[in-house]
Amino acid sequence: MPPNGAMPIAETLAALQEARELKLSRRYGVSNFTVLLLEEAVNAPGGKDIINNQFEVSPFLANRKLVDATQRLGVTVTAYMPLSEGRPHNDSTIRAIAEKHHATPAQVAFAWLLTHDIVVITASTNPEHQQSNWEAQKLKLDALDEGRRNANPSFAPRW
Repeated sequence: MPPNGAMPIAETLAALQEARELKLSRRYGVSNFTVLLLEEAVNAPGGKDIINNQFEVSPFLANRKLVDATQRLGVTVTAYMPLSEGRPHNDSTIRAIAEKHHATPAQVAFAWLLTHDIVVITASTNPEHQQSNWEAQKLKLDALDEGRRNANPSFAPRW
């Protein structure tokens, strides 16, 4: 049973399956599912149609256990807060990497995520920023992780 009396997984997936059958949705994803919750969901009726788990992951919080488990289960990962509320712009390590590669700090953060097969959705409406974000695909990075959450409300899941 999910925390705080939330709707049970089987009931939720049944509703999502119904929406799919009614052609209201082709696929569906989840958000902030822990390893155990995602395993439960994927193994429940309708769980094989879960295509995505979105949760906080960034160069500052690699969240490797959850990333690895999500991908092992055949579910893609989408980064929530990929720029950690702008932290890459002020982080000396990220800035040094960016300078070395003639890139922006945002490109470094996005490149790190892309290197780990993590989906990055940016919110920029600025065409120049969109192009810059797109060019992050040219970089390949790995060795970043502080293990420190950026979003940590009292109800946050314990990954």
